[in-house]
Amino acid sequence: MRLITKICEPSKLILAWKPVDTRKSRRHFPVGIFERQRDKILFRWLSDTEDFSLALNEGFDVLFGNDRGNSSEPQRIFDVLSKRLPRRDRPDYEKYLAQFRINPDVNISTFAMLGYTEARLASDGYSIIDTLESASKGCQYFHEVVGYHYYAKNLTGQILHSQVEFRHEPQNKYDPNAVGIFLRNQLCGYVNRLRAPMLNQILKNYTVTAYLESINGSKDKPVAHVFFELE
Repeated sequence: MRLITKICEPSKLILAWKPVDTRKSRRHFPVGIFERQRDKILFRWLSDTEDFSLALNEGFDVLFGNDRGNSSEPQRIFDVLSKRLPRRDRPDYEKYLAQFRINPDVNISTFAMLGYTEARLASDGYSIIDTLESASKGCQYFHEVVGYHYYAKNLTGQILHSQVEFRHEPQNKYDPNAVGIFLRNQLCGYVNRLRAPMLNQILKNYTVTAYLESINGSKDKPVAHVFFELE
């Protein structure tokens, strides 16, 4: 099992949302953004964006802890989201870290932990997405392969722990920033679209070594994660 031994502290985290109702869009909509500036955490809703309007049309509601969030209370919103993480003194905390391939000996802030785990709950559709803007040489990440269950049936040979390659797909009809993940030239899924723009820049500046690190979920809907490092 590969483990993350170098944590890269995020500078920005996107608050994303997708409908819990599977009959609706499965797209992740960016609805807010956290920015870390020294010892302060700033937050704002992305209410002036097309994605925010689309999210509202899909049923998104700006609600936190029985109170509607607003940009004047970034710490309260951050604290509510931080409660999704387990207490660090729990006896199974190391087991929790292992799910995300985080070495229990590394020093990781709550801000970084939200980015590295995405802090998802099945009940509300929220997730936290690291924009990767602070990525640098040596950084390691463990991310879900988006859409893996659509492509898994076409994959052949050794899959788990095999090396994969990130490729920019500028001709992709859905997203010109799309980054595909390929196993021996076979498409096995994509990078989360909210990370794709920055990952394209990373691919230009670094060598990225990646492996299909885990496959779980169900037989009908497997979920895969990729472990990668910037060199």
